[in-house]
Amino acid sequence: MWWPGRRRDRRRLAAAEALRRARRQQAAEHREAVRRILEAASRERTRQMPVVRSTLVTRLGESRGSGR
Repeated sequence: MWWPGRRRDRRRLAAAEALRRARRQQAAEHREAVRRILEAASRERTRQMPVVRSTLVTRLGESRGSGR
């Protein structure tokens, strides 16, 4: 027997689960990107550094913005 309260609760649970999954995948992607950037930076630490830092900051801003 279904009533609106239960159905809404179920949908909310599903939404929360999807959000959690998306955030976890996003965090994994972000870690991967950071690792790649840091590897590249350590390989050539010269004039490339400002570019790397700016891309890192933009990545962080993007992930934080879309995560909310």
